[in-house]
Amino acid sequence: MKKLISNNFREKTGRYFLAAVCIMFLAGCKLEPTIYSNSATDKYYSNESEANLGLNGVYQMYWNIYKPGYWHTMSDYTAGVSINMGATATAYSAWDFTVDGQDELLMWSSIFNAINRANTLLDGLEKSTLITDAAKARFNGQARFLRALGYFELVKLWGGVPLHIKGTASLADVNLPRSSEAEVYKQIETDLTTAATELSPFNETDQSNGRVTSLACLAVLADIYAQQGKWAEAAATAKQVIDAGYFQLLPDFHDIYRPGPSLNKEEIFSIVKAHQAGDVDATNKEVRWFVPSRSTLSDGTAIAFFAPPFNGPNSQVVPDFFNSTPDTYRKYWTMRKEMPYYYVLGDYNNVHMTPVPLPNPLYVKFMYVNLTDGLLDRGVNMVIYRLAYMKLLYAEALNEANSGPTAEAYDAVNEIRRRARAVGTANEQPAGILPDLAGLSQGAFRDSVLIEFKREFANENKYRSVLLRHNLLVSDAIERGVTAAKEYKKYFAIPSDELARNPNLTQNEGY
Repeated sequence: MKKLISNNFREKTGRYFLAAVCIMFLAGCKLEPTIYSNSATDKYYSNESEANLGLNGVYQMYWNIYKPGYWHTMSDYTAGVSINMGATATAYSAWDFTVDGQDELLMWSSIFNAINRANTLLDGLEKSTLITDAAKARFNGQARFLRALGYFELVKLWGGVPLHIKGTASLADVNLPRSSEAEVYKQIETDLTTAATELSPFNETDQSNGRVTSLACLAVLADIYAQQGKWAEAAATAKQVIDAGYFQLLPDFHDIYRPGPSLNKEEIFSIVKAHQAGDVDATNKEVRWFVPSRSTLSDGTAIAFFAPPFNGPNSQVVPDFFNSTPDTYRKYWTMRKEMPYYYVLGDYNNVHMTPVPLPNPLYVKFMYVNLTDGLLDRGVNMVIYRLAYMKLLYAEALNEANSGPTAEAYDAVNEIRRRARAVGTANEQPAGILPDLAGLSQGAFRDSVLIEFKREFANENKYRSVLLRHNLLVSDAIERGVTAAKEYKKYFAIPSDELARNPNLTQNEGY
């Protein structure tokens, strides 16, 4: 099972630096105070173990970025995939974005904190004379990838942003103006192509342990090309990842997110959490944010679907999206309006295999329960890229690059659709539920691939960026009846706190 988002978890982070004895605090945020002295940085990374500790700190920041609820609200809420529980939509579902959005501030500061950690590691490695060149390449490649990933998320949310490629060591390093989108993308491409070379050849051990590999670099690079409309480059790069032969679509959709001690063969890159069977650590609530919890039977019996239950969930499936999605095997393991079992509240040793209707359609994609004791397994990773995304991106890019779908494009998307109906397994469904695509125009094929992205990656925070690269994010919201959707809102407002701290920042137009 892959690590998802927690509504209650709000670790507040800030960027850090030293100007002699000065630490700059981000207002309202809990600072992680790391002081940089004037001591020689070649002594700071005196061996690989020290450099690895620095690298682990960067990975940890990405766990903090992708895990909390603000990633989900800013992505799947705005794209019409999820909505907050309750009678009214959240500000993000309604596109009521403001300059004082707390989620925007947390996302901005967390990503820049991660980038600064990556930059600090890169700076130290550059000056170190005590680590071998081969080891430096491994650390450099991973740090460059993580920096590029952070900037990719930033540019999709805000457009052009300040471009930091050195660690913040003084006040002069902090208050940079915004670079253009093109400049940010250029830096991302440079980082990823360099990282892919530094991390070659592909390291299978690093892959299984959740470390960045050369193929992960190419996967994100393909996405970067697609986001800029560089369709030929996107298709060619995605094909490199597919043709490498290491990754494969798991035959059973339900196995993709199943908890395990290492990455499965479909995962290209994930933020890893050490697996613990029956993980009930109260700090790991990202799975619980979605799964159905307490309910009541018609006779008044209080029930739950895992132990121990909590008052939730916080997020549900947008009903129109649920109703318009064909009843495939994939849908059953993604979202439901009915649960096939229940426990009487407090008695988790006796499961009742009786269907229970839910008041709202809810996500079950990340729900793995041991039915003998009711424990919900939350020792999960947060999947960022998997092979299914490369397959759909490959089909998408071929269609755009060739002014229409090719045979390879049809093969790629139909492979995903066949897996959705469990072809080749004991749960195989008739082709009529989700038939193979054939004979479509460029526009019709594009529309089919986009909806396939939405269904395959529901609740994985991908659909907003897919719509954005086709300039459909705003029009899609308008078609769904979001009256506040405006073209300038395809990007969020720069947080007002950041504008106050950095006089060189400028706000996105319209806010």
